[in-house]
Amino acid sequence: AVELVTRMRGCCDRLVLVLLSGRPVIITDLLPLVDALVAAWLPGTEGAGVADGLTGAAPFTGKLSYAWPR
Repeated sequence: AVELVTRMRGCCDRLVLVLLSGRPVIITDLLPLVDALVAAWLPGTEGAGVADGLTGAAPFTGKLSYAWPR
């Protein structure tokens, strides 16, 4: 994952990592490489809503009920 994010970092000015997961994942090595992180916990059929928030088509709101572990 670090290699992929590093390659993408060189292709863009701002890099947003969208993490699709159903459980907490340790991503400490990735955090310094990205400008923003979106934790999209198994969005299922609502995956388009994640894209809408990132592109500005809809307001981006949401907050986890607990802190993401570093």
